[in-house]
Amino acid sequence: MIRRVLLIILLSIPSGCGSHGLNLTDEVDVDPHKTDNGELNIKDGHQLHCNLQYQDPNECPVYCNCPKIIIWNGESGASCKQTSVGNEVCIPGGTSIIGSSESAATDGPTHLVTVPPFLIDAYLTTNDEYRKCVLEGDCGSPEPGNSYHDPEKGNHPVHVSYEMAVQYCTWRGARLPIDAEWERAARGDDGRPYPWGTATPDCTLANFAGCESNGATVPVGSFPAGKSPFGLYDMAGNAMELVDEAFVPFGYTVKDTAIVHYNCGSTGFPQPCVLRGGGADSLAAELGVFRRFKGEPPVGGFRCARDGL
Repeated sequence: MIRRVLLIILLSIPSGCGSHGLNLTDEVDVDPHKTDNGELNIKDGHQLHCNLQYQDPNECPVYCNCPKIIIWNGESGASCKQTSVGNEVCIPGGTSIIGSSESAATDGPTHLVTVPPFLIDAYLTTNDEYRKCVLEGDCGSPEPGNSYHDPEKGNHPVHVSYEMAVQYCTWRGARLPIDAEWERAARGDDGRPYPWGTATPDCTLANFAGCESNGATVPVGSFPAGKSPFGLYDMAGNAMELVDEAFVPFGYTVKDTAIVHYNCGSTGFPQPCVLRGGGADSLAAELGVFRRFKGEPPVGGFRCARDGL
């Protein structure tokens, strides 16, 4: 049952929603999620309310994590106009199958989205690559005990927070990929369930639970047979990947073939981000390219992306 309450909210609106602090007094319908002592949990209940009630950006209050609708009407197969740098791969624009109606509710429904061309790293960001940003003072150093500090794991995927991943990609002049971009890069045009195709996962294709590494990471790019259709490595296994997408409890919002994107950093309310790909300790059933995991707190490996046009 929906309850009307008066919320007085003080926050700084992030970029894209205004650039100054606002005192907002508004009467809103809040899903009455309760804490253990029966009190209204404003933080969790209000954010959930925003996600459930305002899936249309034209109706969404500024204090919510409002979805961004991305519509691209370019020619299918259009290539990137930007030149690739380092190990970046151009993913041509096109319409891809996203999600799965046969998996968890947050993985579905199966639908089509049209994604504009973009550039994305072929490999996960390594400890050594991330270290360069730390040494220049633009990235925070991972805490002691992180594999980042192991000199023998320089070419293993770095494991950091969402904020640190954003710092690194920004330092490179890039960004984190959004959810739809990541899945298109992993899945290609044919809707395959795994980066390599339809074959059941085994230890020649990916690093996951039960393989020789015993749940630990291995050097990036160690499984060429498990590459995605566009030539990306480790899109299944080795490290869960952060994407710039807020984890919302209702799965995807479908609007024709448009991308409905919830930016993970676009709200003042703490929230989990989406993690993709499965990690070194993931089960085989968790390696499907349509699987979306709740990163709370949002920590994982990552690769950077850039707009292709």
